[in-house]
Amino acid sequence: TTEIYTLSLHDALPIWCFVTATKHLGPHSIEAEEATLGAILINAEIVLPQIVDLLKPDDFFEIKHQWVYEAMLAVHARQEMVDYLTVSQEVRNRGKIDEIGGVSYLTYLLNSTPTHLYAEAYALLVRRAAVRRRLIGAAAQIAQLARDDSGDLSEVITKCEATLLGVTQATSVRTGALRVGEVATEYLSILEDRYQNPERTFGLPTGFAHLDRVLGGLEPGELSVIAARPGVGKTSWLLSVARNVARLASTPIHMFSLEMAQAQLIRRLFALESGLDSQKFRDGSVSPAEWDSIFTAMSRIDTLPLWIDTTAGLTVSQIRARARQMKREYGTGMILVDYLQLVKSPADKGNGNRTAEVGSVARELKEMARELHVHVMAAAQLNRSTETRVDRTPILSDLRESGEIEQTAGIVMFLHPAKDMTGKTDLIVAKNRDGQTATLDFWFNRNTTNYMEVRR
Repeated sequence: TTEIYTLSLHDALPIWCFVTATKHLGPHSIEAEEATLGAILINAEIVLPQIVDLLKPDDFFEIKHQWVYEAMLAVHARQEMVDYLTVSQEVRNRGKIDEIGGVSYLTYLLNSTPTHLYAEAYALLVRRAAVRRRLIGAAAQIAQLARDDSGDLSEVITKCEATLLGVTQATSVRTGALRVGEVATEYLSILEDRYQNPERTFGLPTGFAHLDRVLGGLEPGELSVIAARPGVGKTSWLLSVARNVARLASTPIHMFSLEMAQAQLIRRLFALESGLDSQKFRDGSVSPAEWDSIFTAMSRIDTLPLWIDTTAGLTVSQIRARARQMKREYGTGMILVDYLQLVKSPADKGNGNRTAEVGSVARELKEMARELHVHVMAAAQLNRSTETRVDRTPILSDLRESGEIEQTAGIVMFLHPAKDMTGKTDLIVAKNRDGQTATLDFWFNRNTTNYMEVRR
């Protein structure tokens, strides 16, 4: 089957895009489209299940072919026989019979297709041409965005990436539902592996044995939240987890810090790795004997596959764009965000509805986790209601501007320090969608910014 390139208004694209981009205009294959529809008319019972997840009506270049295919899908959806008579009647009911060329055109489709055996190959040709048309359309939109210098450049880049990603997602093969037996068979092999390796953590290991047993590790595609009042140690927790996961899982980690500068994070990381008081890294009061610990810490830090981004005021779309790039370049396995309420949302229009804004950020972060197949852990602030109660143990409703945080996140944890602030800290797993909740004992050394699990 040959491909014909013609300019058509059906492409719904700017004329200049075609003229400047390529002399091959509007890629499509009329023969492949006719053969696909003809094959369905010959034996829809066999052909439609093969291609219904492969082709959408707008994958067809010819508008009349879109109408015919829509009619076929409508008849099929009613669980009626899809054939010449039912399809022609459906097209007539939709008022399109004359526009397609009458019933004689359906006769032509039926008679001009020699066999239905190659229907999937015909459909793939149709889909390939549709993808190429969408790419041309995306290129036109990207060119228009690039020519408009009125917007912020980073936002323009984000929109360009989203435009191209839209083509990728829209043209991916739609697999639809899976038979439950297939899913169960796949899971059984996972279960057997876990049965044979009871001590192994199958998600990303946090480095804290008790916590890993409760959570089963940090699963990709999931959003977890670590929440506390200001100054309790949320950033130190994120750094501890980032270091542990990077080292134990050997997977690249990307941390966005919207609150602290690079120097502040690195000082904390040096204190964490060296075991020295973080004050020494602030004022330089290091003794000669401590330099060996610092150089050892430096060598350990240098081997960590950990990236930090301390750009202030990032929007959630900018975070997603940068995360996509890191995923492509380095294969990121986990993303950390410090902290959730500082991330700007597209819903932030100055209307004062912070609950909606923060909820929008939480949903976007969850979508990012699923899109990139990474685990996302975000720090979050608790509101002041914990300080007004006799029992100050935090609960889910204490999440500041909580909105949909507790609903969207698969895991919600709280850091709850002892009243005397000596270092004893409860890690409360308040929500665990796939497992148990628990309260675990930790010790937080504020001088070295290090969290340690305490065995009961």
